[in-house]
Amino acid sequence: MILYDFFRSTGMSQAEFRRRCGITRSVLSRILQTQRDVPLDIAIKIEKGTEGAINSLDLALENHPADRIYMESQKAPKKKDRNYHDEE
Repeated sequence: MILYDFFRSTGMSQAEFRRRCGITRSVLSRILQTQRDVPLDIAIKIEKGTEGAINSLDLALENHPADRIYMESQKAPKKKDRNYHDEE
């Protein structure tokens, strides 16, 4: 997840992150637990609070159900699942 990478690389505390981004503890907790998608307005606050280190669109789309379905559909099929015509 993008936020975990940010915390690891900067060493910033969650309290400082929330203060800079102007979000509550419960909002950050829900995002970190991926219990809901990140609304674009919150993602924009996070982008501003991190001075662009976290891209708002990446964050907003990271857990979006349609995005997950799309990403799953783009995975290469396993060789045995490929639908090739047998060449004789």
